[in-house]
Amino acid sequence: MQNLTITFVSAEKLEKADGHLFGKNDTFLVASLTHTNSTLTHQTKTIKNDSSPKWNEKWSLQNVRAGSTLTIKLYDKDLLGKTELGTAHYTITDKTLKDETLALPVFLKKEDKSKGTVTIKVHSVPTVLPEVSVTILAARNLLAGDNSIVEGNLNDAYVEAHLDGEKFKTKVIDNSELPVWNETFKVKAPKVMSNLVCEIYDKDKFKTSDSLGTVQVKLVDLKSDLKQTFPIILKDGKKQGELDLKVNFSAVPDLTMKVVPVSA
Repeated sequence: MQNLTITFVSAEKLEKADGHLFGKNDTFLVASLTHTNSTLTHQTKTIKNDSSPKWNEKWSLQNVRAGSTLTIKLYDKDLLGKTELGTAHYTITDKTLKDETLALPVFLKKEDKSKGTVTIKVHSVPTVLPEVSVTILAARNLLAGDNSIVEGNLNDAYVEAHLDGEKFKTKVIDNSELPVWNETFKVKAPKVMSNLVCEIYDKDKFKTSDSLGTVQVKLVDLKSDLKQTFPIILKDGKKQGELDLKVNFSAVPDLTMKVVPVSA
């Protein structure tokens, strides 16, 4: 999920609209950004009598999800309405660069040949959330670590959690089949598409601790102020055990895709 500023720079080599024998197009564009059932639109000013119109207009949006489609329709404005000059498309992905300039080909319906290009600039920054508190509550039905098998004891379990570059480690709960931690850590302004990764271990005094599995979930998929239980995934992909987590956001995040005022 990203915040975008799209600059509609210019268009080049557009065909003349029907009826323009000597003059040039009076060109404007209508952009729409669509994700599932949500669509936002923007219309530029009209550049009169110019075969290579330059707008340099910015459009700023928040909470744009990967997979959203940007559709740009170009028109010639005339006394009776408008004539379509062609359409360009661009799909937003998680790999959309922080700053990139794109010359998108323009096509008319049912024609394979490009009818010119429209140039846009895309500035992207990840959407961030308010401060997040993550509480690691408890686990159950854990895999038996090597130490437990050899000595006949239960796991000495602890959790290492990672979120947006931050790391947190719980205390060790000795010799318990139902470890309860109730430990909380906080992360300021994490990116909304960050993964919360919790690795559960059985502590070994004499060698590397044994992994008892992992829980990985996108922060955006967690519900605030509600205990949630997640299956623990082993290295072979099988499920063994459950981990209870609780997440609190310092403010209720509004993740609706929307237009915002353009920054200076």
